[in-house]
Amino acid sequence: MRAIHRIITEGLLLAVVKNPGIVVHDLHHSSPTVSLLNEAYPMSVQKMMRHQHHATTETHAEKVQRKRGGGRHADLGT
Repeated sequence: MRAIHRIITEGLLLAVVKNPGIVVHDLHHSSPTVSLLNEAYPMSVQKMMRHQHHATTETHAEKVQRKRGGGRHADLGT
């Protein structure tokens, strides 16, 4: 895990990101958010992230809706 962190940090520094502050776990959380922003189905994201509970995936969908300035995701059925 440290090797991955080092590679990511070095890559961000090479990309002239002044304060990387990004850790591997942050990238893990960005995957479902980016997927949902690109219209992925919440159930597909749940499977990809291996979330046992739908509510875990729903938190990412709610973040996406806040970014878009809207309410809850229609595909969540809530």
